[in-house]
Amino acid sequence: MKRRLILIVLLSAMLVLSLALVSCRKQESGLDEFDQLLLSTSEGEMSGEAFASAIYVVIPRDSGVELSAEAKALADSIADKTGIGTFLKYDSEPTVDGTFEILVGYTSRLISKENTEPLRDGDYICRYDRGSIVLGGKSERATLAAIQKFTSDILPGASHAALMSEDAHFEVYGEYETDVMTLNGYPIYEYTVVYCRESYEIADLVCKYLNNSSGYTLRAEVSKSYAPERSKCICLLLDASRGNAAKISATGGNIVISAPDLYGLSLAAASFVSDTCQSASGATFEGSVVLDYSKSSIGLAFGFADHVGDLDIGLLAGLGETIRKTESSIICFFPVKNSLIDDIRLNCPTSRSFFAVDVGNGLSLPVLYNTADFSSVSAEQRDGSVWVSAVASDKKSWRIRIDDRSGENITYHGDEILLLSGTSLGDGSIDVISRVTYGTTSNKIENLIYSESVECTSSKTVGRYSRQESYYGMLSTELVEKYHESYVALQNALK
Repeated sequence: MKRRLILIVLLSAMLVLSLALVSCRKQESGLDEFDQLLLSTSEGEMSGEAFASAIYVVIPRDSGVELSAEAKALADSIADKTGIGTFLKYDSEPTVDGTFEILVGYTSRLISKENTEPLRDGDYICRYDRGSIVLGGKSERATLAAIQKFTSDILPGASHAALMSEDAHFEVYGEYETDVMTLNGYPIYEYTVVYCRESYEIADLVCKYLNNSSGYTLRAEVSKSYAPERSKCICLLLDASRGNAAKISATGGNIVISAPDLYGLSLAAASFVSDTCQSASGATFEGSVVLDYSKSSIGLAFGFADHVGDLDIGLLAGLGETIRKTESSIICFFPVKNSLIDDIRLNCPTSRSFFAVDVGNGLSLPVLYNTADFSSVSAEQRDGSVWVSAVASDKKSWRIRIDDRSGENITYHGDEILLLSGTSLGDGSIDVISRVTYGTTSNKIENLIYSESVECTSSKTVGRYSRQESYYGMLSTELVEKYHESYVALQNALK
């Protein structure tokens, strides 16, 4: 009787279990494929064996603030969902062997590179590869979008037993006007831009234009010299040994853009960018293309003078002599008191033309220039400065700006030579090409000359005078074009 009772209980239990399984199957039959993937990794119990002893969210070491913050939030969310310790690491930092890695963005890991290399800036993915999850794209913008999609679509199904089903993944691709850009038959994304520190700005422009046209962000590396053993490099070389002309050469699987100076290098880089980006079917370079060029230069002097009370005869005599012996093609004064204007005009040599701009508050800005060296010179006052436009006899246009002493904030606009006295420009991102200090015996003033468009090859003080209530100074500089006009045009187009 007892055995019969046990048998009845066992049969009843089996019947209940069978009904429960049937019920579950009926419920599952209504789920779509993605929901079933989530079900396979649903929260469940925190007990049992964890799928990893630790999880590392790995990001590129040069990640921006926003990506670093989002990656940290992702790590915290994963830890909360799985109950497994999750840590944020840069790809330059070691992780423990045997732990689980989520490679976020364009990290230095080989798995990351192989998966994200073909992606354009707007593309991003999430997939398993060789035991790791690859999440993100080549750009930070795409990687941030991938993190958001992972957080909303994948993470809800994570558990102590699994973070993501091996069948779960997503791939999101942007819309582009062109197919994959090629260079000498290879996809453009396989190339690395290699440059010396002096040519950083040129390399930056090359990368931006190729990115705008292809959708790919190319790798960029600094190198002191050309490494012929490497391949698929776009090399920007400052190398006088390669001759006095600019060149674009295809050699050893590389594109070598070279010149003895930045001016020639910018010309060759602009030509390379234009030819590559305008070719719909891909660009091909064979042999060497030689680009001849010549640079324009200008002798530019800046004059400074001031006095308190009666005019000092030593100031007048010395300033006049300094003006006459200054050899620069054009002299632009920092605004001086109107009481000095007649003396400056009287000491202007007959070979020079003279004019002065009245800037108000009893001040004027005198300009003296060699008449034979310029086809036109004019000036206007605006934006806290006097703009002097000079067209040289070789047709080169020079734009010189001088603080008008109005106290108005001054913004650098590019392609100009800007003089500020007693103050500095912005955050220091614009090059100071020369500086000098003049003033009375008790009050010296630093004068800074800024430019992104020229280099200063030499500067010297022609004359100097300093007393308690008066002073003058004349700084003579030799300036040469820094970049070719075709490169400047590309720069302006990007802005």
